[in-house]
Amino acid sequence: MAALAKQQESSASENGRKQRPVWTKTGFSLTIALFEFPSENGAPNFSVKLTRTFKRDEESPWENSEHLGGGDFNRASQLYEYADAFVQSRLQVF
Repeated sequence: MAALAKQQESSASENGRKQRPVWTKTGFSLTIALFEFPSENGAPNFSVKLTRTFKRDEESPWENSEHLGGGDFNRASQLYEYADAFVQSRLQVF
């Protein structure tokens, strides 16, 4: 299954295209994105990416990080719950 996901990832990059998320949600400075990959057994596989947008100071440009601050934990938990609900709704079909 992991080999299939890697194969799709490499074929997407070979075509010059990035895999687009099937679902995203933003809450405060956090954004969660879900990616769906077909599998051999019928039910799709999912991966998730959580990013935090921030500025180092007022003059700096906006940056993204995969690292969270202490104040981000509850917000991240809520976003993961929304993502889980989306995945569970997709898996009910199978």
